[in-house]
Amino acid sequence: MEPYAFDDDTPIRLTALVTLEDGEGNGRRFFLGPLAGGLKIDDGAGEIVVITPASPLGRSLLGLRVGDEVRAGDAATAASFTIVEVR
Repeated sequence: MEPYAFDDDTPIRLTALVTLEDGEGNGRRFFLGPLAGGLKIDDGAGEIVVITPASPLGRSLLGLRVGDEVRAGDAATAASFTIVEVR
């Protein structure tokens, strides 16, 4: 079985590696996995944080695509991010 391929038009789902960028151009990468939320992985190009669909950010990302905006955090500390890449 081959891994699911993502492109700019593919909605985010499990197994997506998502790059988010804040308003200042800072990027963060998240892997949407079924388990191990909070695990941090260094792949040589930087840190990847594992999140699950049960987490607030994971729930917010499901179904979105490259170019969409997502808000993360609670009402008092929420920040906006743009989805810049999904692999």
